[in-house]
Amino acid sequence: MKLLWKISMTLLFAVVVASSAMAVYYLNRVNEAYDDYPVNVFGENPKYHFSLIIDSRDDDEYWQNFKVGVFEAGKAYNAAIEYNPISGPDSIDRVVEYVNIANKSRVDGIIVNGRSSKEYS
Repeated sequence: MKLLWKISMTLLFAVVVASSAMAVYYLNRVNEAYDDYPVNVFGENPKYHFSLIIDSRDDDEYWQNFKVGVFEAGKAYNAAIEYNPISGPDSIDRVVEYVNIANKSRVDGIIVNGRSSKEYS
């Protein structure tokens, strides 16, 4: 019985060591990939942070062009743009929720395509 316990503990230790070595290898490979291709969505340090909350339906060309323009302006003025697409039957409630989240996040500006409704007040 002691021999079986020693063998099982040795195997368990070997599996833990092998798993740790594989994790370190994987993390080093990920770090190398990011060092080769640095990706920073917002640029160096964004000056501004905006929350963009618009209807995400693809059939409204105006708002799709608006979204593209906002992201282009964000790149030009070094601003972080947080895009929150809204769709579905509960869209009014979700807009209110995202506006409250953006407000609590202390963003520099909230961009939303609003409607005339009591919920927005």
